[in-house]
Amino acid sequence: MKILKKIGIILLVIILLLLVVSFFLPRKVHVERSLEMKATPETVFALVNELKAWEQWSPWHKIDPEMTITYSDITAGSGAFYEWKSKHDQVGNGKLSIVESHAPAHIKTQMDFEGMDPAYAEFNFEATTEGVKVTWTMDSDMGMNPIAKFFGLMMDKFIGPDYEKGLANLKELSEKAPLAAETIAGCQFEERQLPATLVAGIREKVNLSDLTSAKFGAWYAAIGEAMHKANVQYAGSPVSIYYSYDSVSTDMEAAVPVTAKMKDDGNVKCHEMPATKALVVKYYGDYTKTGPVYNEAFAYMAKNGMQSAGAPMEIYVTDPGMEKDTSKWLTEIAFPIQ
Repeated sequence: MKILKKIGIILLVIILLLLVVSFFLPRKVHVERSLEMKATPETVFALVNELKAWEQWSPWHKIDPEMTITYSDITAGSGAFYEWKSKHDQVGNGKLSIVESHAPAHIKTQMDFEGMDPAYAEFNFEATTEGVKVTWTMDSDMGMNPIAKFFGLMMDKFIGPDYEKGLANLKELSEKAPLAAETIAGCQFEERQLPATLVAGIREKVNLSDLTSAKFGAWYAAIGEAMHKANVQYAGSPVSIYYSYDSVSTDMEAAVPVTAKMKDDGNVKCHEMPATKALVVKYYGDYTKTGPVYNEAFAYMAKNGMQSAGAPMEIYVTDPGMEKDTSKWLTEIAFPIQ
């Protein structure tokens, strides 16, 4: 019993000591990382300001591929937010909101993890002779809870490496646009009102590495067969709609405008795409090399104060069966905007 009593006293002393020490620990936590990128401030700003673009560079989106994300109607600029749900113990549930957006210099976000006080992160974009210096910071108040304050001491170790990964991903993405300048120099930007369109399509979540010409061919062949059985005609060029995407996979639909409503046939579903205002980018080149155009479009939208309002879609105007020269293939990439 004496040994147990001694152990109890020692534990009590340790706990009291930790409590006393915790009073002198800072309650405020600050994490900061910076990286210089060979890109314009507008280009990098756009990749942060457009929340759907986070799927391409955020280190946390890659932890749980099964994580579900729900976006607000506005996905860019102040007021935009997304909510996520995950069964992964490192991800959990939460919400990220843009609370300040000042193009192309500053963005402030609020992160709300389920059961925790809000944390605030800021992105600062400083033009340099080489391009832009991006600084990503996080500030949080751990309160007076002793355990939380001790946890705060390790925050830089926990969060810092993720910030470094995120900035490295941003650097890779943003620097693709200047390297592809010659390829997309002929792009034309225009605002257009897209009418409501009835389409028949196949929607799947696929790895980007599987998006080959053969894959698209199989989709459109299946759609064509279903249309033939339903005696329904084509009403426009084939399209692909990208509901969500990251650096690994995409939730997308291959679709064809049709002249009349048709019954669903297996994976082929018929539905109406609503009318929308859109920024349309005309791109000439290989259909499989449209990636850099997205970075340019997001930068253009940020520079001109446009806010995203839906899933981007690619309209394949040129029939590759009729035109073999890929440099003459026209793709119209439409970004719904408010």
